[in-house]
Amino acid sequence: MTLSKQFLQSELLRPSVLLILGTLLFMGVSVYVPGFKGLVVIVGCLAAFVIGEKIGFKKFKAKLNFDLKKVRTWSLIVFAIALASLYFDFYSAGGIPLFNTAIRRFLNPWLTSIAFLMVPASALLISTLKKNAKLKTIALILFTAGMMALLGYRTEVLAALISGGLVAYYCEIFEAKEALAIALVAILAFTGMTLMRGGLQNYRFATTLGAFDFIAEETGSFGLTHGSVQFADVVKMIAKEPVVGGRHLIASIIGGRPGVSITSTLYGPPFADFGVFALIEFLLLGLLAGGLYKFAKEKKGVFAAAHAIVLTFLLLGIETGITDLIIWIYFVLGGGLLVYSNFKK
Repeated sequence: MTLSKQFLQSELLRPSVLLILGTLLFMGVSVYVPGFKGLVVIVGCLAAFVIGEKIGFKKFKAKLNFDLKKVRTWSLIVFAIALASLYFDFYSAGGIPLFNTAIRRFLNPWLTSIAFLMVPASALLISTLKKNAKLKTIALILFTAGMMALLGYRTEVLAALISGGLVAYYCEIFEAKEALAIALVAILAFTGMTLMRGGLQNYRFATTLGAFDFIAEETGSFGLTHGSVQFADVVKMIAKEPVVGGRHLIASIIGGRPGVSITSTLYGPPFADFGVFALIEFLLLGLLAGGLYKFAKEKKGVFAAAHAIVLTFLLLGIETGITDLIIWIYFVLGGGLLVYSNFKK
């Protein structure tokens, strides 16, 4: 058995293992130790995720097959639409945000959101490629990451690299060494973009963990914001009055200046919204991640792409939290795929 297959069959790639390791790494880098209540919240959420993952891994069965030609065609269409949206977004804003961060204020939110679809479209395209399409895969991953880098958002760049590498690995286009090389590129991309935006500000990680710690201490057992943090984008679409964004709401809770946006880790928004019921949310996330992980290993293809997108944004959410509508849409679509495939006759 090759090293690549041994690594694939090991437990190192389980979503729960990666989430736990990612959380520990983030806490180590931030050089901040949450209080007792904060640690209890983190451990409780991770335990609920592990339970959900085990249920998802055991109970779900992939009964759905895809026409890869149709998947490729639709993925190309979405990719082209996203690329066109990116161009018109830059045109309307009057420049490229990577080279002038002030331009980000003039980006069109709808065009930017559509441009972000290049990441899942790229993952789906990779899932339709043949095993010997290594160079095409690398070119597609780097091109997608490069386009996202122009927007100046580090999260989407990392998402393009990590999800693309995961899909290629599960579809046996990449071996373990190529997947690790993509991970190294992701680290270098994060470092480079951070330097371009003003330096490696390690205190940001400590601030994020500190914000979570404050939220954990101040929030009661049944939550404080009742969905307003995680689902602010949804409320904005139906509310008649202005709605404060999720990360802006976190900033106001901890006493930040008006207009400031603050992240509070993956665990802050669910606990701020629902208190102890955040455990149910992490149970469902574990169920989703566990089921798609099983499907990715067994069926590869589209399931590998769905798993890669969900897992990637979960891992990136360790620092950023999950408050953006587009990420919740990815999760809902992944859940729909999981359930439909399981119950299809």
